[in-house]
This record gives sequence, C-alpha cells and structure tokens, in this order.
Amino acid sequence: MYLMLEYKKYNIYNNIMLESYYIIKSLIENNNKYYYVNITETKYEYNILVGGIKMKCVNIIIQKKRDVALLELVQHHSKCSLFSELQKGDETEDLLKNSLYFTITKFPNIKYFEFIDNSFILCNNKKKISLPDISFVKYQKTWYERKFNAEPKNMDKIKYLKKLINKICKRKIRLDYKDFINEYYTHPYFEQKNRIDIIKNIYHKNMTLSEFLVNVNNYDCIFYEKIFNDMIGNILQGTNWIITRKKIEEYNMTSNIMETNKIKENDNLNVLFRKLNLLNRKENKKMGGNIYHNGII
Repeated sequence: MYLMLEYKKYNIYNNIMLESYYIIKSLIENNNKYYYVNITETKYEYNILVGGIKMKCVNIIIQKKRDVALLELVQHHSKCSLFSELQKGDETEDLLKNSLYFTITKFPNIKYFEFIDNSFILCNNKKKISLPDISFVKYQKTWYERKFNAEPKNMDKIKYLKKLINKICKRKIRLDYKDFINEYYTHPYFEQKNRIDIIKNIYHKNMTLSEFLVNVNNYDCIFYEKIFNDMIGNILQGTNWIITRKKIEEYNMTSNIMETNKIKENDNLNVLFRKLNLLNRKENKKMGGNIYHNGII
C-alpha cells in the first residue's frame, strides 16, 4: 500500500516550485532495501531521482504537457541505496522496477516510458561491451526486454538488427584455433599461455560464433570484450524502446513508500534506520502488514 503526502518547498531562484522526498522500502530475498527519492517540480516538468543520498542511479523526467515519461539514466553504483550497498544484478533490477512503479503510482496519467538503450559493461581496461548486444547473443532478448518487458519503439528496425546479429552468430568458424587466434587476437593480452589455452579448450572447428561467444563469456571481461567487439560490435546499442504502464503494473510490486523530509549528507542514517524499524514494528502489530505513514522524521 502506498501512502504519499507531499513536502513542499518553493525556490524562485532556480525555478523549482516544489520538492518532494520519499523512501521506498523493498524486500529482496528476505533482505530489505531502501531507496531515496527526490522529485523536483518546475513550471514545465517533474524530475525524479532515485538512489542513495549522494548517488542517484535512476533519473526520470516527465514533461507536464505529455503523458510519457523519459527514462534518462539507469546506472549501478554501490551507494545507490540507503543503509546497505546496492549489488549488481537482482538489486539493480529491483531499483529500476521500484522507480518505474513509483512513477506510475505518483503520476497516474503516464502511459509509458521512453528510453534509448545505451547500456554497456565496463571492463577493467576501460573498454565497453554493448549490453543489449551481448544479452541478445546469449538470450535472444535485450536486458530491458527480459527484465522489464520493454518493447521496441520501431519494431521493423529492431527485427532487422536482430536478424543481422543472428546471421553473424550462425556463421561457422572454419579456421583451426591457431589461425583463429592469429586472425582475431594479435594482442599482447592473448599471448599469455593461459588465455591461449582457454581458446584451445573452448574452440572446435565448425562451431558457430554464437556457441563460441557464450562459452567464452564464462571467463574474464577483457577477454570477452576483445572477442565480442571484433565479431559483433554495437548493433543494438543506441536503439529506442518503451515500457508501457500495463507492463509495469504486471511487476506486482509490494514495496512500501513513505513521505519524508530532505535527508542531508551529514544526517545520521543509523538513527533514521532505527526509526524506520521501530515504526514498522508498531504498524505490524496494528495492521498485520507494512504500512508507512508520513511525519516519522
């Protein structure tokens, strides 16, 4: 259940008419995660930031004259939650799902979210791997398709690009592994014996590139970056997608939201955490569930 009351703040100097602050409590595998939400309202739009105090990992913009929300930023950082570090994988997914669900709850006129999928994996050598492409090679869907039920804004374009990737991935490897290494991996990194052995152990003649890439993915990121970028590239990266309100409602989120005041960097989060838990215990006794009210801080 969502109980949201607005905390108002007027600022004529930077065109901010209203600021609202919330905390989202989510349960992931019996562990509680807390996300801090800051909404600023100007004359023309709402700007929603979700994450921790110093680091916001989701940014959503809503123009007042439109019924579409723009998903401007999604990133992972350990400080994108309160009280505990945010882990990659399921917790990053949970952060975004809560952000989307919060938005359609707060703004019931929103019909869908638009975004450009520029997601990537950053290796230790600072090279990037296109996440939509690598996800499609492994699962036949991008990360946003698999986890958030995203749909392409231009279906024909995405169909064509996916068909192109499949055509590349079905290509047979016709070189023996030594020639294969010489053609694709003339780089000091791959002259190390253990990495040559990895290719030798994975490789068999006439396997498809898709089979090879999926197997290599079990090893370190730099190794995969070199192979993947040379063979596939960034075909799906930069494409346009939407997530509809109906799809977000199907997430069936059970998170709780409370209205709060602004949390400053020097605020004692341990005190806040104790207050949240104390209120939670009181509400459990009264209601048999987790319902947060305003005015707890």
